[in-house]
Amino acid sequence: MAASLAQWMRTNGVRRSVRVGQTLTCRGERPDWVFLVDRGVVVLHYEANGNRFPISVCSHGAVIGLGAAILDRPHAADARPRVDADVVAVAADSVRALITSPEYSVPVARSLAAETFVLANRCAALQSQTVRSRVLTILSELSYDASVYPVALVLPIQDLATMAGADLAHVCRVLRGLRDEGLIDYGKRRLAIHTPIRACGLRP
Repeated sequence: MAASLAQWMRTNGVRRSVRVGQTLTCRGERPDWVFLVDRGVVVLHYEANGNRFPISVCSHGAVIGLGAAILDRPHAADARPRVDADVVAVAADSVRALITSPEYSVPVARSLAAETFVLANRCAALQSQTVRSRVLTILSELSYDASVYPVALVLPIQDLATMAGADLAHVCRVLRGLRDEGLIDYGKRRLAIHTPIRACGLRP
């Protein structure tokens, strides 16, 4: 995302602290706010037939709800933090007005394009990476910019498996291996990352 758009949001928005599990956006609701993630990690979920499907991980600098605000359409996904987070909230009407601004229309377009690029990369990764690499990439994203370890996450293993595009049994085998390496510890609904993780699985 262009720095000028982030700065505009920080200047014109309100900083909020959000707790694990608190809802930022709800699928099907009209957008009242657009959020800039300033600290922590927020996961976008799509729910269908009673099942929740995590589709994207949003860390520092990501904008949540921009597309819905610009198009004036309902949110396509729920957004909830996986760790306590700080966001900057800007009224959707104010963000929508930026598309006619010569100074900010290009940064807005770039941010929208970046969202599409991230989702396209995730789809490509699901096809080309091993399950271990996918899991490590997700854990790296979820602990992005952490300064204190361990990082405790509210993360059901089934959600992790869905994000990795793999069956639950395979992901459990990967997690057992990572636990044996001392990188993580986990339970049924919680996971702790003990040390910084790179997508390749090596400590920085």
